[in-house]
Amino acid sequence: MNKVDMLGIVEAIEKRLLRRVDFSDADYSDVMSNDFQLDSIKNFDSELRGLPESECLGWLINKVAQLEARLNALLYLMRERADSAQEPEVPIGDTQETDLANEEMPKSVTIVTDENFIQTGFYSVEYTDKGKCFRWLGPEPIATMYLPKIATPLELTFHILAVYEGVSLEAVRVALNEGEWTPVDVQNDGHSSTLRCRPSTGGNNDGVTHRVDIDCGVTFRPADAGKIDTRRLGIAISYVEIASV
Repeated sequence: MNKVDMLGIVEAIEKRLLRRVDFSDADYSDVMSNDFQLDSIKNFDSELRGLPESECLGWLINKVAQLEARLNALLYLMRERADSAQEPEVPIGDTQETDLANEEMPKSVTIVTDENFIQTGFYSVEYTDKGKCFRWLGPEPIATMYLPKIATPLELTFHILAVYEGVSLEAVRVALNEGEWTPVDVQNDGHSSTLRCRPSTGGNNDGVTHRVDIDCGVTFRPADAGKIDTRRLGIAISYVEIASV
């Protein structure tokens, strides 16, 4: 199977998903599944077109590995939630176990954007010559990441490896658990940039992770400037810090 074959399959699936479908007798999960599949297929198409022929098979194997890793992570979270639901209730007045649980909850977590990074709206992980991982946000200017659940309020710090020309870091905004958009504070030490913010959490705060949406405003195609890469790129994020404040 070559690149042309893979692109043909992707395009055929995208056309099928774009057809008008009668969801009148379907539940909400069917509608969500169709939308998620369409988003993934569009990302696949954009990623494949930006790859040389020799890297296409490796890209496919990496996608399968990512899928298996995320499935295992999901199963782990489901087992963890089931185990916690079976734990005996703490008697009224006996707060020892509850206090211990609160003490064990981490105050901060650092999440790298590697193969296990749970997200939508980013391209596949890439690595610098020194082995540092990063992901480009794109093709759309808004992407979503799912971060470990720690106590709110939170401070989020995004470590930026690169910014595509035309994208303004000062225009980036962030939303937590579908809350209001919050602007970021940009810091630059001459070598790299960080974006820091303390967004207020929205009403969708019952899941096992924090949903974080990030909007860089606009994305650009290097190919439009005469380069080979046909992807639409915004900002490249290396890792994210989430901390209770």
